[in-house]
Amino acid sequence: MSLQIQQLNTAVSVKGDPVMSNWSAWLLWPDNVALSEFTLGLLAMVVLYAARKPMHGIIHSLCTLASHGTRFVSRWMLRAAEGMQLRNQAVFLAHSQDSEAVRIDWEFERVGNLIRKDLQEFPVLQCIGGSIGGSR
Repeated sequence: MSLQIQQLNTAVSVKGDPVMSNWSAWLLWPDNVALSEFTLGLLAMVVLYAARKPMHGIIHSLCTLASHGTRFVSRWMLRAAEGMQLRNQAVFLAHSQDSEAVRIDWEFERVGNLIRKDLQEFPVLQCIGGSIGGSR
């Protein structure tokens, strides 16, 4: 039987040299593989059952950490969005004031041009009106 286990433990490497695998080191009774595996499985179940509560605590702590982290990031992003909204509002207000000032300047220039055009024709109207008034 031990010859079979030794044959199972030897493998061939890429170069062709035999390589020993260490799975047989885990066997409690090398002559009885089934009993060794059953005992190791039972031992693993006991250890894992004993580690259940601490692992639940660790998992709960990690989930709480992730929850608080995402909550912090979401609040930070909300504050950043509010700040950006206020900044955009100020930029839009300044832009609209500049735009309105340009529009008002343009309107004054247009009205000034109309008045200037009308006043340029005023001497001609005085001369026409003067000659009409002087002939009476």
